[in-house]
Amino acid sequence: MNNCLTYALKIEDRENLRPDNLDWSLTPLEALRKVADKYNLQVRSVTELEGVVADKEWKICFFGFVPVHWDYEHRADYFDYHLLLQSEDGKWMHRKTWHASPEEADMKELIAEYQKYGYSPSYFAVSKQEVGI
Repeated sequence: MNNCLTYALKIEDRENLRPDNLDWSLTPLEALRKVADKYNLQVRSVTELEGVVADKEWKICFFGFVPVHWDYEHRADYFDYHLLLQSEDGKWMHRKTWHASPEEADMKELIAEYQKYGYSPSYFAVSKQEVGI
């Protein structure tokens, strides 16, 4: 079940992986932490310009939560999001759709698309938690 979330969090090598959808009722940081905790990952906010993250961390970019479906009372009940992973050479990579091969993202296009709806990107550093013995 590989998608943008599993790719950005680097959890695709897990057996029987069935990632949860991010909880749109939380902030992006809280939603990412809720999923990351299940995979012994830590997530912290960073700035867009923070080019270098700490050793053993990787940088991700979050776009969303954009409402895409409304219930019968016209309340948003489904929200879209997208995540990207910054490669070691500084390129932003992503899985465009479920099971697609990772490819370089057009950041200018993504930023423009999401800002049309009032959503700017958020940036985070992710690392594996040290598990005690």
